Amino acid sequence: MSREIKFRVWDKIKKIICETKTLKEFALADVFELELAEKQWDNLELMQFTGLKDKNGKEIYEGDILESPISDLVSENEKFVVEYVNGFFARFRQYDESVIIGNIHENPELLNN
Repeated sequence: MSREIKFRVWDKIKKIICETKTLKEFALADVFELELAEKQWDNLELMQFTGLKDKNGKEIYEGDILESPISDLVSENEKFVVEYVNGFFARFRQYDESVIIGNIHENPELLNN
């Protein structure tokens, strides 16, 4: 099974997320209205697509905050951040029952609740 390798970008200076791009599009695109050679990569954070979608069909990226049922027996939900650790996207349980509620850059307060 193969999946499309694509990313979205968090601009640390402008505090915005750039739309999703494939690697080829990144190589050809003018992501922030600058020439690729002039980009300040230290100010950008790539977030990779996991290849998975939440229960609403929304693509799940690294850095997304998901809310997922703890179990069928408990009515509470758990919040977790999608992270890439040691070659795997960690903390995935019931991703197809989870809902993206935000991301760590735009909604860090969601993790405090």
